[in-house]
Amino acid sequence: MLIGRNFAYKKIHIKTDEELNNNLPGKFVRCRIIKAGEILEGEILENFQNRRNFENIRTVVR
Repeated sequence: MLIGRNFAYKKIHIKTDEELNNNLPGKFVRCRIIKAGEILEGEILENFQNRRNFENIRTVVR
């Protein structure tokens, strides 16, 4: 993981609805977070430390 002052890059495992139904492996997505926690276009929020962020990830992935 690359960590900067206001952001972090990390590859995370994301499963699509189809993959969840078939129990297939998901895919790795390059992610970036800004310290304010906003989600950038085409990228997935990386911070799993609290439940609210996890829900944001699920919303964006779908």
